[in-house]
Amino acid sequence: MTVSKQKILLVTPLAADAREVNDLLARFGGERFIIESVSQIETALEMIENGAHLDLLIFDAAIADGAALDIVRAAVRRAPQVPLVVLSGESGGAIAAEYLRAGAGEVAALKDGGASLVQALDAAFERHRKEQSLRQAQRRLEAMGEVLGLGRWEILLDEMKVVASESARIIYGLEGTEWTLSQVQAVPLLEYRAMLDRALSELISGGQLYNVEFRIRRPNDGQTAWVQSVAEYDAAGRRVLGIIKDITQAKNAEEALRESEHRYRLLAEKSTDVIWTMSFDGRFTYVSPSVYQLRGFTPEEVMRQSIEEAVCPDSAVVVRQGLAQAIAAAATARTLGPAYLEIEQPRKDGGTVWTEVSVSVVKDEGRPSHILGVTRDITERRRIQAELKEREAELAAIFMAEPVGIVVSVDRVIWEVNDAACNMCGYQREELVGHSSRILYSSDADYRRLGDELYAGLESAGRVTLEMPVRRKDGSVFQAVVSGAVLERTDLSRGIVFAIQDITERKLFETSLKEREAKLAAIFRAAPVGIAVAVGRVIVEANDTMYQMAGYSREDFIGRSTRILYDSDAEYEKVGAELYSRLQANGHMTGEITGRRRDGSHFPMLLSASPLDMADLSRGIVFTAMDISERKAAEEAIRLSEQKYRLLFNSSNDAVLFHDEQGRFIEVNDRACQILGYRRDELLGMTVADIDDPAVILDSGVVEQMAACGSVVFEQVHVAKDGRRIPVEISSRQIQLGGRQMVLSVARDITERKKAEAELRRSMSLLAATLEATADGILVVGLDGKVQRYSSRFAKMWGIPKSLLAKGDDNALLDNVLSQLAEPQQFLDKVHELYAHPSRSSFDTLLFKDGRVFERYSRPQKIGEQIVGRVWSFRDVTQHQTMEDRLLRAAEEWRATFDAISTPVSIQDRDFKILRVNKAYAESLNTTAEELIGKTCFEVSHGTGEPVENCPHLRTLDSGQPAEVEIHNAAKGTYTVVSTYPMFGPAGEVVATVHIAQDITERKKMQEKLMVTNRLASVGELAAGIAHEINNPLTGVLGFSELALSADLPQSVRADIEVIHSEARRAADVVKNLLIFARRHQQARAPLSINDVISRTLALRAYEQKIHNIEMITDLEQELPEITADYFQLQQVFLNIIINAEFFMIQTHNRGRLVVTTRFLPGERVIRVSFADDGPGIPADVLPRLFDPFFTTKEVGQGTGLGLSISHGVVQSHGGRIWAESQQGAGATFFIDLPLRPPESSPEQAGIIV
Repeated sequence: MTVSKQKILLVTPLAADAREVNDLLARFGGERFIIESVSQIETALEMIENGAHLDLLIFDAAIADGAALDIVRAAVRRAPQVPLVVLSGESGGAIAAEYLRAGAGEVAALKDGGASLVQALDAAFERHRKEQSLRQAQRRLEAMGEVLGLGRWEILLDEMKVVASESARIIYGLEGTEWTLSQVQAVPLLEYRAMLDRALSELISGGQLYNVEFRIRRPNDGQTAWVQSVAEYDAAGRRVLGIIKDITQAKNAEEALRESEHRYRLLAEKSTDVIWTMSFDGRFTYVSPSVYQLRGFTPEEVMRQSIEEAVCPDSAVVVRQGLAQAIAAAATARTLGPAYLEIEQPRKDGGTVWTEVSVSVVKDEGRPSHILGVTRDITERRRIQAELKEREAELAAIFMAEPVGIVVSVDRVIWEVNDAACNMCGYQREELVGHSSRILYSSDADYRRLGDELYAGLESAGRVTLEMPVRRKDGSVFQAVVSGAVLERTDLSRGIVFAIQDITERKLFETSLKEREAKLAAIFRAAPVGIAVAVGRVIVEANDTMYQMAGYSREDFIGRSTRILYDSDAEYEKVGAELYSRLQANGHMTGEITGRRRDGSHFPMLLSASPLDMADLSRGIVFTAMDISERKAAEEAIRLSEQKYRLLFNSSNDAVLFHDEQGRFIEVNDRACQILGYRRDELLGMTVADIDDPAVILDSGVVEQMAACGSVVFEQVHVAKDGRRIPVEISSRQIQLGGRQMVLSVARDITERKKAEAELRRSMSLLAATLEATADGILVVGLDGKVQRYSSRFAKMWGIPKSLLAKGDDNALLDNVLSQLAEPQQFLDKVHELYAHPSRSSFDTLLFKDGRVFERYSRPQKIGEQIVGRVWSFRDVTQHQTMEDRLLRAAEEWRATFDAISTPVSIQDRDFKILRVNKAYAESLNTTAEELIGKTCFEVSHGTGEPVENCPHLRTLDSGQPAEVEIHNAAKGTYTVVSTYPMFGPAGEVVATVHIAQDITERKKMQEKLMVTNRLASVGELAAGIAHEINNPLTGVLGFSELALSADLPQSVRADIEVIHSEARRAADVVKNLLIFARRHQQARAPLSINDVISRTLALRAYEQKIHNIEMITDLEQELPEITADYFQLQQVFLNIIINAEFFMIQTHNRGRLVVTTRFLPGERVIRVSFADDGPGIPADVLPRLFDPFFTTKEVGQGTGLGLSISHGVVQSHGGRIWAESQQGAGATFFIDLPLRPPESSPEQAGIIV
């Protein structure tokens, strides 16, 4: 099998190293590698950037002269796609770790052998492969994040910049995908920046969770948006990795949810019906305020009631069964619509109220969630229904008991008959009802003729009476008086009521009057109808029924004027005139009059009259009178009932429709026409199928229930004439009407109810979610001290057990929380005060023993204007309070800092007027800040009435950029730099400038000293050159002196040559030390011996000390542990201290003693070095400024003031400490503490915002 070769580029200027690497890889790697070498890393990187294919890059760090780490970082940055292996002096240790942190794939050492080098290459290949896989996975995740609206961002801490994905760029609204921190800092709104800064600092320093929500203003369009950002810290890579998401829609949805909840609350609280919800275990979870009007209980009282307490005993079973059926139907996904129950409920005052309850099961995401009910007062409806039933029963009893045959006919079809009519005609009731009235006529001719006569009289007068033959079932015929009246005067089709009196016997009496006079007289007296004979309107004869009907005895009745039967003279005259007129015209008269009894009471009377002799009315008149009070009452009741039914029919808010078994409409009310948009005549030509929505398939259970029970309630969708879809609730019942099988349906428009139910379900869900989602702890307590509702946040904030909350006792809750408060009695007194005054609202701040701070809000809970409880709200503001305290301290610190700045600072507006100055500014002018405020800057600073030439304030106002001018006061010999910086307003305009006046006189002097320092550096370089020149002759002197000493010389000559050789060697050591000190060195820290550094440094000064009589004493602790430090930097520090000590000892007494001591302090893990001299000491006022840059007590030209300042910086960079102790005249001692391992430097992490 062919193995693909891997191409390797080796970077080393040493041909020997290149050959050695080639040999090692060939020996241990076989033919796997193709190796090419270049001498410069820049050449290798250019090859890669120009497209050269490489599998691996090897860099020889040994020849980089201390810059290897920077080269490695540059190579990784410019060619990240090629793995890098570093050849170093060793493959492990601190140096190797530094290379790996800089981005090298592996570190190998040639001294370890070729096998380790091949292993390092293999490891680098494998790591690179894994990194490529990781980057591919990261790109896939970024693509998924972009689909999900997630943006990725990364802070590179070493480079202090932000790199982001395209999705993050869109969210931030910035250009490009790499930004500076100042660009990112400007995106969040100002009020969020401190919070974001703190969260990121806590993430980096302590690993705290970084998950923040905040608002931003996008620079590209100026729009604001809510975003959420989550991040983690990669300590190894020195970077922060995060994602960001736009959550503006979610925030807007939360606001919409709150508004929807408010609307639902208004709906529920304003409804006259009682709206309630209940859990599946029978507990009320919400009751609307209207329950108080219905039952006298408050919602809170009802919510504590069980089902058995909320309904009367006879209704409890009905309610339980109805709820069970609704829950079972919802569990099996059946849709039967709401269940309607009529139940009796107790009132608080001891009474009861009948209600209609609509029960539905509410589903949340397809699963039954809870029960929703609507309760309506139907007490009045049930009372009317009971009265109607009672009246119908009375009418039915009268109807059936009436001795006169009564027949109700519609379109000449018999709809109802009483027993008298059945007996009279020889039929059973069912043989007459539903049949044509033809069966009662003797012939078809009579049926047509008499029918025309009857209907003609009814149309003209609304009633008619005539004698006609009536046919019995057996075919016999009898004479009868038939009186007819229409049920509705304007519409004969509504029906006619006939009263039938069999007058067969009366006819027989008339034809055989003389023969049967005695029998007739008996019949006359016993007749149930009142009969009397009047002559000249005076009663001459009457039967018992007649005078008893009028309330008289026979003696008091006979011989009296018929006037006693009339209510008034006017009626007496009117009826009399009509009676005689009709008798003369027709020979008989029948009519209804109002009769008057002896006791003055009135009664309706059917009066029939006939003359004894048609030719001579004066012979007398026979009349019969029938008390028709009961019949009138029945007719009136029937009329009123019909009116009530008609009124109810057309006044109903629901559509009422009658249809036959084929679904064709027979009758509809006005409301049906309004809902559907059809005229009545249009609907009567239509069927049920014409108005049902064909898309809605009726459940087969509806048909089955109708067939089994004769009635059913279900929901359907009707289609109006204009195409509107109208959801309706239909209650249908099978009825018999006029012998026809019909269906009566009542359809209620439930469009608004459907909307309300949907809104109610959504609002209830939102209410629960909002209560739980709020950051405040909520507690609702009733007037009885019982807990009505609480949020889980409340329980968590106060640490209250669920078992205690379940009891609902507010006093028990108080006992539980008081122990947590710093001032429990004050809190308890306030609670009692609020409970004693229910209408008050209150706000307070609660301090806890553990340092927490709560804001407490309390206000009365109202239903309408009635207070029913109290709402407590608790907000944890511990963090907010801490932030406020910090802000106040920061403001105070800013003011103190402003006044503590030693440089004069002032703020001027656009009119050059001074707005604010610090203390240094006022003191520089020998005045106070108050005296300067409001004056112009040119008046105060220059004593002029207008701005001076080249005014920096004016330049900044014009350009919007900082400006600076240097002012020299020749008289005082001072230099001042005045700098101005713009302050911008909301619109970006310059509204003021900050002036900083800095005295740079000392800086000018320092610059002069720096020039001296530069000259000294030049002298050092010159000395190094001279040393090289001296080395050449010294080499000759040493060489020839050694040759001379190897020869056989006289003793005196040998002694002289030995002196020459010794002094030449000493001169060579001096030159060597001078070269070492003058040479530039690359900063590099490595393990070293502090005693060795001190010894070599003292050797540099040995000659100077000897010629100036300085005694050098060393007390160096043996076997000191090594420290990691920069050799040459420490040598410079020690040399500066030694030279200063020598200078002041020589200046004071031309001699001196210097003691150098080293000690290891194991408790602090540091090595302490001290230099003690016997010079003049350091004055107390000089000690605090000893390490200030350019501070010196030497004469001009003898010192720069930089030695100790540089030494202080070097020691601090090593994590150490340097200080001096001295007493005037007793010498000085310098101490240096150096840790064994200095800390790693890291960039400052403040001010980063993402």
